[in-house]
Amino acid sequence: MNKWPFVMYDFMPAFNQKIWVCPSAMKPFVDGGRYPFAAWTAYGGSVRVDGRYCVNFWIADNSGSEFWRTPGVRKAAYAPLLIDGNWKDCEPEPTDQPPVSGEWIERSGWEPDRNEMKRVCHFRHKDHVNSCFVDLSARSVGLKFLWRTWWHREWDMSYPLPIWPEWMQDLPNPE
Repeated sequence: MNKWPFVMYDFMPAFNQKIWVCPSAMKPFVDGGRYPFAAWTAYGGSVRVDGRYCVNFWIADNSGSEFWRTPGVRKAAYAPLLIDGNWKDCEPEPTDQPPVSGEWIERSGWEPDRNEMKRVCHFRHKDHVNSCFVDLSARSVGLKFLWRTWWHREWDMSYPLPIWPEWMQDLPNPE
């Protein structure tokens, strides 16, 4: 899954790199961009890709029962395919916690604790992130609603929502 930016780049050689990033996050971290308005950078050989969208790793064709494996699923309109994020992929779980700060003072979302919701829960568009779903529909998702989105087949919607950090207290609630 980590190779998807390079597959897309190779598929479209005249590809305009601006399509990879949200207009609010054009400057990559490696070029001095600051969170939450920075893009990620990935290198594949001589190719550099800067991006701001993240693929939902749970859509992969892997053997685990939680993976979507195909777009022809009942919840395709509720399963993120690509989502506004600070790294090129994520694999969130309902147990993940939001970042302590909307400015994301934590490293960059790929800490060893595997709390990957931090990769998509950020305060760039105030109370939401933009997403393309498996059925190819596109819409914004409220930051707190990220925990009530069908990231994988076995996502537990009954799992208790996190205790929201101060920066998220006044955002719209999913329940």
